[in-house]
Amino acid sequence: MMAKTLRWGRSILGYFLYTVAGLVLMLWILFPVDFLDQWIPEYLGARFPYARVALSNVAVGFPGKLVLSGLEFSSSAEQKTLLEVETLELQPKFVSLLNMQPVVGYVATIKQGRVAGTFSTGSSLDAFNVAGQIENVQLDLVSGIRAILGREIQGKLNAQFKGKVQSDFTALGNMDVKVSIGNGKIGLKKKILGHGVFPFSQVRFTVTGNEQKLFIDGGQVESELFSADFSGNIELNHPYAQSGLSFAGIMLPRPEFFAHVTDGQLLSAIRNQLQDDGVTFKVSGDVADPGITFGELSSLFEAAATTAEQ
Repeated sequence: MMAKTLRWGRSILGYFLYTVAGLVLMLWILFPVDFLDQWIPEYLGARFPYARVALSNVAVGFPGKLVLSGLEFSSSAEQKTLLEVETLELQPKFVSLLNMQPVVGYVATIKQGRVAGTFSTGSSLDAFNVAGQIENVQLDLVSGIRAILGREIQGKLNAQFKGKVQSDFTALGNMDVKVSIGNGKIGLKKKILGHGVFPFSQVRFTVTGNEQKLFIDGGQVESELFSADFSGNIELNHPYAQSGLSFAGIMLPRPEFFAHVTDGQLLSAIRNQLQDDGVTFKVSGDVADPGITFGELSSLFEAAATTAEQ
């Protein structure tokens, strides 16, 4: 009985190794590196209609791993680099290939950070299921974010995500992303009470979405200047800088928020009107140039801003 079991085990192992060897051989023979070097940018360029794609190098490794280096996405509309990926490793899960339900694992290195996960086809071939996590990506090194926002931004990005992407990459489906950004700051195009930069220790929010609209829920900000809760949505557009923002929330200012206000009467008026639950605010407009209002305190804030120390 033991001998029969061993023979059965060796047989399965032999078939598995044979399959793996065949897949690796197919990668080398059917998809030579020179062909992939040219085909991948053309394929991605066709699938991303608003982007130009460049690729420095393609390598095939064992077992059946595809390694892309120097992958760069640029905006066709804005003529700006959006994302630079140092390396992207793609490797099929061999068990999934045997089950005829292909799943591919990926690991990307981006600006001192890492993005890893899987993608797979669903019940039909018109969409991909994607899942993964983003770890320690330095936002100040991602040139595309600065180009779209048109301002300084810093922070360490971490996120977990899952959802569905159409095979032509034109729409998102049932996206669910949990985002955390730590120890950063964002520049302001127009000073608020003398502050040209808002530092923060932590920003958290959840993104869900379908088609061209993203919904932001459970937003929280912790800063030396204030704490805030917010929610809203982003209407995606091209160029990306013209995407529309619509956010609302409640802010609890800390004393440091009013550090530049020199008009004592205005400062007293603001503090007298501040409720225990904070001041409401709204952010709206294009991503590149949004505006902010502070509800019933807007007129007082505007008056205080003119007297704030520069």
